[in-house]
Amino acid sequence: MKWYKDDEFIRGKVPMTKFDIRVLSCSELELEKKDKVLDIGGGTGSMTIQMSECADEGHIFTIEKSKEALELIYKNKDKFNKNNISIIDGEAPFDLPNSNFDKVFIGGSSGKLEEIFDYLNTHLNKGGKIAMHFILLENAFEAIKFLKLNKYKDISVKQVSINNLTALGSGHFLKPNNPIIIISGKRV
Repeated sequence: MKWYKDDEFIRGKVPMTKFDIRVLSCSELELEKKDKVLDIGGGTGSMTIQMSECADEGHIFTIEKSKEALELIYKNKDKFNKNNISIIDGEAPFDLPNSNFDKVFIGGSSGKLEEIFDYLNTHLNKGGKIAMHFILLENAFEAIKFLKLNKYKDISVKQVSINNLTALGSGHFLKPNNPIIIISGKRV
């Protein structure tokens, strides 16, 4: 299995989940080769592409409402020659398929987190895993509340801050990326 570096992706002004965070999130999801996965808020497609590599005999559905982001997902899907990805032009949860999933990743909710959670109550398989990224504490608290109310097990909450060595004049410093809260759990 290949882990794709950030500079391999076609990028625009759409935010991208960075390499280290993709690795951690795929690990939290415990992706298996034949998993059917839903990526909510596809962005540039970096998580979609990486998940399609991890679940290379499964299928990844990604939903995105931004036209600029959709264009990037299509371009990256073609660049990496990923045939196990279906791209949905729409907004979660309203345009999500009436299908069940083994794993779900939420990278963006556009303020519809509660409605997305309602969808997951009937579309995430028992024993299925969810992983979510947040920068806002309020959304993270809402996600934790949902997982607890719905009796998810193995709930994990991590705040991750990655700093990368960057040249500055004749020296170097550790330039920080935005901290990310990664929340995961398993449906019982």
